[in-house]
Amino acid sequence: MFQVNILDYTDFKQLEISDNELTKTATILSSYTGHKIEVCGKISLNCSFNGHNGKFLFYVLKSKNASSILGLQAASELKVINPEKTQKKICENDRH
Repeated sequence: MFQVNILDYTDFKQLEISDNELTKTATILSSYTGHKIEVCGKISLNCSFNGHNGKFLFYVLKSKNASSILGLQAASELKVINPEKTQKKICENDRH
């Protein structure tokens, strides 16, 4: 699962937030294949899903065609997923 929250630049611009709101970062992200992913900056955003709310850090990518991704911690806190059920299902599938 993803360890950080990602916004591609196109999705970020749809939020109508100025680039000036981005905080510069020296963080270097990399894909599962080891490729470096260029980052414009980071920003904390309030998020909600089915009545669950939280404020989460997002890294905004320079790419305009990447996928925006909600990381494991944010997805768990917003109850988008239940990691205990997900882990149980993975373990059950491994037994077959």
